[in-house]
Amino acid sequence: MAVEIRELIVRANLVEDESVESAKQLDVEALRDELLAACEAMIREAIDGERER
Repeated sequence: MAVEIRELIVRANLVEDESVESAKQLDVEALRDELLAACEAMIREAIDGERER
């Protein structure tokens, strides 16, 4: 999960750098939604892990 979030952050950084051609091809809204979903999943996993203790 952490690797997926890191990859999404790298993509988000590309979006911020308009000089990078690939950044223009990224859908900013979709990227934001993916990052949010990944963070929510990681939080749920952490909460579930604590409940199991």
